[in-house]
Amino acid sequence: TDSNPLDADTDDDGLADGTEDANHNGVKDATETSTIKADTDDDGLSDSNEVTNNTDPLDHCDPDNTLAACDFDSDGQSNGVDTDDDGDGVV
Repeated sequence: TDSNPLDADTDDDGLADGTEDANHNGVKDATETSTIKADTDDDGLSDSNEVTNNTDPLDHCDPDNTLAACDFDSDGQSNGVDTDDDGDGVV
């Protein structure tokens, strides 16, 4: 599904399609949010909410890096498999 040229905000996330597709090429590039999906990174927060609150709408671990797929202590292991996911040395 593509964005709707007759709708300034196809995904109704509060960000105009022209803002989300910054280079206006009609393709979602790695540094752009989706024009057809209100929550590009699937973290439960709309792209507009994340932009407004200075979190990254392209990073599902921002603002909540405690999710199982994230790496809270930045040791290279996701929280879901890391026995010491907060890096305090206590398992």
